[in-house]
Amino acid sequence: MYDNILKIRISRMKEGERGMKSFGKAIAFLAIILLAGVVLYFSVTG
Repeated sequence: MYDNILKIRISRMKEGERGMKSFGKAIAFLAIILLAGVVLYFSVTG
């Protein structure tokens, strides 16, 4: 029984890691878009 709980916890931790990685990718994607937008803005106005 205890062994089962441990397995469930490990699988949940792995799922959490996967979620954090995809979250990080989304943030990086948004940052790149924002950066490109700022560069475009300054190249148009500057």
